[in-house]
Amino acid sequence: MALVFFTRLLVVATTASAWLPRHVFDEANSFPGSEDPKTIEGIQEHSSNEWCRLDLIVDAVLDNYGEVVAREIDTSPCAGVSLEAVVAVIEFHGTINAGVQYDRFGALFIDDYEVMRVTTPEPNGERDIAWDATQDVTDYAKVLFTGGPRTARLAIPNVVNPTYTGVIRANVSVALYAAAAETTPAADGMVAVAPPPFEKGGNPFDHVGISSVTNSTSAANRSGSASFDFFVDRLFVDVQVSAHSNEEFWYTNLPGAQGGAYRTLVVYVDDVLAGAAPAFPFIYSGGINPLLWRPIGGIASFALPANRFDLTPFAARVSDGKKARVTLAVVSEDDPDSVWYVDATVVAWKRDTALREMSLVSSTTFPPTVKVTTSNSSRREDVYDTVGALSYYLRGVLTDDLTGEELMVEIDASSTNSLHNVLTDRGQSTLATMTNVIRTTVERTTTLPPVLSSFRGGGGGLSRLVASVRSTSVEDVYPLYVDLVLRGEQEMTNVTLARRRALVLDDRDRVNWTSALSGLATFDLVGTDYGTGATNASFDVTVAGETCYDHRASANDGAVTDEDGKDTYACILPAGLRSCGIDLCGVAALPHRR
Repeated sequence: MALVFFTRLLVVATTASAWLPRHVFDEANSFPGSEDPKTIEGIQEHSSNEWCRLDLIVDAVLDNYGEVVAREIDTSPCAGVSLEAVVAVIEFHGTINAGVQYDRFGALFIDDYEVMRVTTPEPNGERDIAWDATQDVTDYAKVLFTGGPRTARLAIPNVVNPTYTGVIRANVSVALYAAAAETTPAADGMVAVAPPPFEKGGNPFDHVGISSVTNSTSAANRSGSASFDFFVDRLFVDVQVSAHSNEEFWYTNLPGAQGGAYRTLVVYVDDVLAGAAPAFPFIYSGGINPLLWRPIGGIASFALPANRFDLTPFAARVSDGKKARVTLAVVSEDDPDSVWYVDATVVAWKRDTALREMSLVSSTTFPPTVKVTTSNSSRREDVYDTVGALSYYLRGVLTDDLTGEELMVEIDASSTNSLHNVLTDRGQSTLATMTNVIRTTVERTTTLPPVLSSFRGGGGGLSRLVASVRSTSVEDVYPLYVDLVLRGEQEMTNVTLARRRALVLDDRDRVNWTSALSGLATFDLVGTDYGTGATNASFDVTVAGETCYDHRASANDGAVTDEDGKDTYACILPAGLRSCGIDLCGVAALPHRR
């Protein structure tokens, strides 16, 4: 029965993946040998000129659930490095000894700021494994990697005992490279939203965990204030979010079970909806069927990218010591017993003179419209369809009374989640598509005083000059298909997943980048033979419809059988953009360019 699948999903609440086979793990039943795990992503685009490198975590041993490895960072190797044209990349290297262990989740913090959300692969019984992950932190470089002192902390809750024997070891550093092309100067300030109380010790994830909620932002959320001691010109929030325990496979939920199959991340500033996006269905390396991910892991499964939202309409509220309240929540169809680990950092770029908030117009369809329909296509098949929609609109106008500059930021966003679950007496299939579109228009104008207006032919009255207009449209589409069928003593699993992103600049320049994978595995429910698994994965980039990067790989039963295109990057991106692993980064993603 399909209930066997869900029973196993809910057995273990302390791992990144709660997928637990029927038989007991032990040394004799550990997974067969496999190559070192990897994910298929893009390149980290920078010059070959490494200016400096800082050790963040050295020879960490993680074998305790509440352990946090802390180390003071010596920033002197980067003293004197100019951060006006730099690319900063965190490089994580992990190992696990041969044996048995679940995939674990964790995070890297520098002072109060979470800079990298990670998960670990599951080991095998024949050889130690090692893996690498990277995270672009260019925007954070000016705050975190100059001056000091700074403290790096790595938390990966792990349990080691006679049954679960895998000890996680890690080394983490950050490298600062010369930028290969135009790039954005690093942010001038950062504020952590309700950071973990590290001084009190313990597991930081006890602090950042929240439950998903229905139509509420007052309960089961994380909230904190943001304030900067300078005048703010641009303002963003980066939100780290991942689902665990009963929530890990939220997209397979049936109506009325564990909050249903709708999830959306929302951000509020002073009780105004300022950001919303569907939760990406990350599949960790033990997720759904562990044999799928040996050795090619799920999309971005070892370094989960953050969600970035533009909060510039609220810039005046956090400038020059003023405070605004930032609230984070995950919205569901109904209230489940669940856990999401949500953490956020507000980042700001400064200006010389103050902006004053002239007007803020907002509208939203919150609470989201979620419709659930149930049908029986046959006596042996139940069909459940869940469709949820949410939109919001912001238009903020800010003015500089000293210079006459006016900044208008307009954000128009909408998202739709469509999930189709079919339950039979032999298994379950899930077909889902999560779509999110955010269009941002930024207009800077300057009002000239009468003397200059007359000189420019304005007749002596006030006149306005449009200094710049820039628009960006970002579209995210997450198609997912999971099919699980029980056939005698075997569980057959078929999974496809993609993370498709498109960026259009000024309604002219279009860039698409896509991560995709498909896998097929057979899991033996009895005996000591686990079964077989095969996976195909790809990452490609297209500019103006032409493919300029196409990295593909295939794996079967623990070995990569084919890989092509990893070192053939030939993309000429619009000015300011650069490849940064799973995403594109750079000045064009921050549209408030003069």
